[in-house]
Amino acid sequence: MKLKTGTSLIGLMLAAGMAQAGTSSSIVWDDFDSDPNTELGGIAAHSQAIFSDPFSQGGTFALNTGIASTGDIGAIVFSSGIGTDMSASSSYGGAGTTPIWDFTALNADAFEIDFLLVDLDFDLELTLSNADGENATGTMTVLAGLDQTVSFSLAGLSASSGYDASQISSVNFEFNPRLGITTSLDFIATEIRLSTIPAPSSLAMLGLGGLAATRRRR
Repeated sequence: MKLKTGTSLIGLMLAAGMAQAGTSSSIVWDDFDSDPNTELGGIAAHSQAIFSDPFSQGGTFALNTGIASTGDIGAIVFSSGIGTDMSASSSYGGAGTTPIWDFTALNADAFEIDFLLVDLDFDLELTLSNADGENATGTMTVLAGLDQTVSFSLAGLSASSGYDASQISSVNFEFNPRLGITTSLDFIATEIRLSTIPAPSSLAMLGLGGLAATRRRR
């Protein structure tokens, strides 16, 4: 294949990659296994709250390291009884701690969550906080279904005036928040990932490098 104007094949491939706005990679945030220290999110604090339980059915929200899905060991299981109104949260880091994640440097784009089972539609709320209490929040609806991945875009979060994405000290997922709560909900989540987008400038530099190398060989 002869290329005109000294353009290298790798340069064309990189340019094509830059044109694909959806190009991204992901980092495992939490795979809910027995060793959470190895993942980006670190150790999570899982909690639950029951608001209404007319039939005394109760509910649980807990890690289950015995669940295996496509080679992924571990899951977090939300199980509320019949008629039970329950919410739960998974929190990483903590308000008042020093900044521990720089989402700007990571070029963070979204959180991806794998669900093995969701039996009813429910809301999911995400809050990213700085140590000084500034935060960004947003809500999405997770639809009922089997073996699915949902993406929670960070671009649509509503941020307070002093919020700084490079100084994240805590990340909180609230499952089935009380406002608009779904009764008798059950779900199994097997992994959370942080989706990142490569910086366009780095791809451009690689493309120019390939072009320069082609010209030197002439």
